[in-house]
Amino acid sequence: MSETDQPLPETPTSSSGPIPLSPPPRKPKPEKVTLGEAIARGWDWITFSWQTLQRLGGPGEIFKSLSTITGMMVKRTLIQWGVLKQK
Repeated sequence: MSETDQPLPETPTSSSGPIPLSPPPRKPKPEKVTLGEAIARGWDWITFSWQTLQRLGGPGEIFKSLSTITGMMVKRTLIQWGVLKQK
């Protein structure tokens, strides 16, 4: 027999099935967050979101862009379905 023809070692078994070779991973204990920390995180998120909106032109500009894109998509769909005629 060559090295490649050797049988694989058997997996240990019990009456309920194969025994896992390693223990299951343990879940880390969640950190306890105080109310003050939660409020601070929330405020940081609000500040970040507001600054991002301002960099993108403000909420009005974002709404205007989204409505334009949505209108274009609806129009294209209606043209493909044959409801509207293409100009």
